[in-house]
Amino acid sequence: FLVDYRIRQKKEDWGKIYLSPKIKEKFTFGTSDVVWVDSVSFLFLGGQINSKNILSVYNTITGDVSPINYWPNDSFEGETIIKQMVYMSNSSLFCNKRMNRFLYKSGNGQLLELFDLVGKNFKTIGYICDEFPKYRLADDGLNYKLLYPNEKNYEIIKVSANESFIYVMSTPGIPHMEYKNYPFYYGDFISVYDWNGNKIKEFKTDIPFCTFVVDSNNKYLYTS
Repeated sequence: FLVDYRIRQKKEDWGKIYLSPKIKEKFTFGTSDVVWVDSVSFLFLGGQINSKNILSVYNTITGDVSPINYWPNDSFEGETIIKQMVYMSNSSLFCNKRMNRFLYKSGNGQLLELFDLVGKNFKTIGYICDEFPKYRLADDGLNYKLLYPNEKNYEIIKVSANESFIYVMSTPGIPHMEYKNYPFYYGDFISVYDWNGNKIKEFKTDIPFCTFVVDSNNKYLYTS
C-alpha cells in the first residue's frame, strides 16, 4: 500500500491503496520512487522490461499502467535493460503540485531534469544539471559498471524540493577522500533554483551534512 505522507500528515488520515497485479508486470530496479499526478494517479520509476521507458503512470481506480515516453538521451548503445537499470537505480522524483511540474533526479551521474506531463506525454522543460552517467556493460554481462573518466564524474548531488524552490546540495564525492573531516558523501554547498530551472542563489552551511530537507516556508534546513 502507499501513503501520501506529504498531504496526510496525521496517521488517522492515512489510507491504503491495493495495487493491481498489472503493476507487477512492470520492471523496476532499485528504489521505485512515487509522486502523485492527480487524485487518482501516481507517477513511478518503472517500465516494461527491455522497453525504452523508465517512467510510468498508475491509475488507482482502473489499475491501468501507462508508460511515459521518456528515454534519457545519452550515448549508450548496449542493451535496453542495462540503460533502464542505470536510470532507475536509486533515482528520485519530485513534484510541484501548484505548477503540475516534475523533477527527475538520476541516481547515477549528475542529472536533474524538469518536465511536464501533457496527458501521458513527457514534455521536457530543461536541465538543472546535465551530466549524464558514464557506464558500460559489466564483465558479468548482466549488470552495469559506472565509469569515472574525471573527478567531476564522482560528484554527488542531493535534492530537497517544495512548492517554491528546488535545493541542490553538491559534494566532490571522491571515495576514500574525506570532505572537511567528514565522509566523502557529505557536503555543505547548496544551490537554489525555481521550478523553471533558474538559479536563485547559493549558500554554504557551517557544518557539512549527509541528507537534508527544507521546510515549506523556506526558513529552516534540517540535516543529518
